Amino acid sequence: MRKALTYLVVLAIAAVVVAACGTPAPTPTPTPAPTAVPTATPVPPPTAVPQPTEPPKADQVTTGKERFTGYCAGCHGGGFSTANLNGYKSAERLYDYIKARMPPGNPDMISEPGRYDIVAYLLTEAKLIPAGQVINADTLPKIAWAEPAAPAGETQVASGEKTFGASCAGCHRAGFTEKVVRRYRTAAALFQFIRTSMPPGNPDLIPENKVYDIVAYILLKSGLITESQPVNADTASTISFE
Repeated sequence: MRKALTYLVVLAIAAVVVAACGTPAPTPTPTPAPTAVPTATPVPPPTAVPQPTEPPKADQVTTGKERFTGYCAGCHGGGFSTANLNGYKSAERLYDYIKARMPPGNPDMISEPGRYDIVAYLLTEAKLIPAGQVINADTLPKIAWAEPAAPAGETQVASGEKTFGASCAGCHRAGFTEKVVRRYRTAAALFQFIRTSMPPGNPDLIPENKVYDIVAYILLKSGLITESQPVNADTASTISFE
């Protein structure tokens, strides 16, 4: 009995082995190859487009010189000296004169900033303001200067000649003949005319004492007084040349 049982067990084992050997091994599933990811082409950064830059702004004096050349030099080619400008005594008076009178007959031709530029140029050239001093609506009323005293020993006629050259010669380069001067008949009448009418549009430009100096110079040049004869408020009415 035992032998029979052992035999059955051996048969069963053999059957299992045969069955195992006869069954084909499963075909391994191929592992798919990884899909190649395309490499991105690097994009170059955008090239900066250069922005147009404004040219450096010219300083006010340079601009003022250009405007003066364009608007004023036709009549005032020689510019203005310190003596020319002393009589204004302030930047505001000079500005107001340009605004009201220049160019003659068409003062609105120059813009407000243009007038400031011209004033800055004139005062800088005459050394009445420091280089770099800006002239505008805020600074204009603050800029003033005193008229320098006459040099020691300067005669009235010499002072009058200097003032005439600075304030009158632009229009009256040839001076005045005796015949023209005699029309006024007295030194006082000539003084009154200059004091109330000259320069045109800005008669307050020349101080009273300087007007007397001009009268003395004109009368001497016309041969109507001597150099030692003073012309002032006390003597003007007594000097007659009718």
